[in-house]
Amino acid sequence: MSNVKTEGFFGGGKDFESEIREFKGQKVNVNFECGDNIIRVTGGTLAEVGKDFIKLIGRYINVIYFISGYNGPILKKATVVVIPLDRVCDIEKPEK
Repeated sequence: MSNVKTEGFFGGGKDFESEIREFKGQKVNVNFECGDNIIRVTGGTLAEVGKDFIKLIGRYINVIYFISGYNGPILKKATVVVIPLDRVCDIEKPEK
């Protein structure tokens, strides 16, 4: 994933990993894919940006599963979430 370029949210032509690093140490919301499902993670601090993953940490991280064909989201709590970079749809910095 080291040479991935993306348009849209992460800007035209800028290296994906470099742009994500700008969020390091900040609270972020992340949407990512898992099969046909979308998972939204809120309330975590971006602690690490690896070559092919990001790691969020926090006391009260919400992991919200939107499962295809299921009636409503499923909410779980976590203190650490590791997400493969190639599954990330977007990263948002929440309003304070």
